[in-house]
Amino acid sequence: MSPRERRALRLGGAVIVAAFAALRLLPWGWHAAQGRAEEFRNRAELLVRAEAMVAAADELQDSSVAVKARLLTLAPRILAGSQEAEAMADLSGRLNALAASHQVRLSRTNPLSDSTRSGELRRISVRVTLESDSRGTLEFLRGLARGPAVLVLQELRVTAPNAASAAAVPEVLETEATVQGWYLARGSAP
Repeated sequence: MSPRERRALRLGGAVIVAAFAALRLLPWGWHAAQGRAEEFRNRAELLVRAEAMVAAADELQDSSVAVKARLLTLAPRILAGSQEAEAMADLSGRLNALAASHQVRLSRTNPLSDSTRSGELRRISVRVTLESDSRGTLEFLRGLARGPAVLVLQELRVTAPNAASAAAVPEVLETEATVQGWYLARGSAP
């Protein structure tokens, strides 16, 4: 083989290797570089968001303190106790005191199942049955609305059991009501 033929074979081989590199390896390298650049941009964006969240953590903590402070201003408006039993005892005590102050006989108090909650606040419900005349019943209901704690009258049913003999016996009304109140659950105080 002559030197000219060897040079032509070398040049042809180099052209084939260069073509292979240009058509196969360069696009693969280009796509790999683009993928790495995209990954780098995503990581940079994630880092920026993480830094923003860390910077906002102080604001969130301040906001949390403010929310808890506002929640504590509700303390006179919610029932005492941090467990359901304690709150139920407070609600029953308030209802008994209210009934006694308006000459109402509280004959029955039944706790009801209530799973309503809003954050750290929990709601309890109680079904009460009381007997009194119309004036005592109205004063009892007004006392519920005017009391220091927010007590909600959910259901109300008033009946006159001895309506037929109303002339001979003083008026007696039997009232059944569902009363609801809110308390702050255990572990929620700051």
